[in-house]
Amino acid sequence: MVIEGISDGEAEYLRRVREIVGPDMPIVMELDLHANISPESVDMVDVMIGYDTYPHVDVYDRAIELTHLLKRIVDGEIKPAHAFRQIRSWPTFRPSIPGRPRWSSGSISVTRSKHGPAS
Repeated sequence: MVIEGISDGEAEYLRRVREIVGPDMPIVMELDLHANISPESVDMVDVMIGYDTYPHVDVYDRAIELTHLLKRIVDGEIKPAHAFRQIRSWPTFRPSIPGRPRWSSGSISVTRSKHGPAS
């Protein structure tokens, strides 16, 4: 998310949500495959899940998964744990397009629940 004048749009959005709902209300978040995840964002949410597909045809499925996980958090069945590690980006190959470079930077985010898919 890009917001003029704010360097970390997701973290600012989450900070504002957290300010409204308080520290005890669980927050879950659905992410794009190439999300820029910051330590601040990780600290403000209980669960982050990334889409499994590109194009993003699994938006609904991930929302259902988050809903089930949210219920399990509220019911006290699970207590999510967080870990964050920023890794360097590496070049990725893309097909040759006249007038465009063949290499671009890439990134990876792993945002799966350690509890597996929601049932």
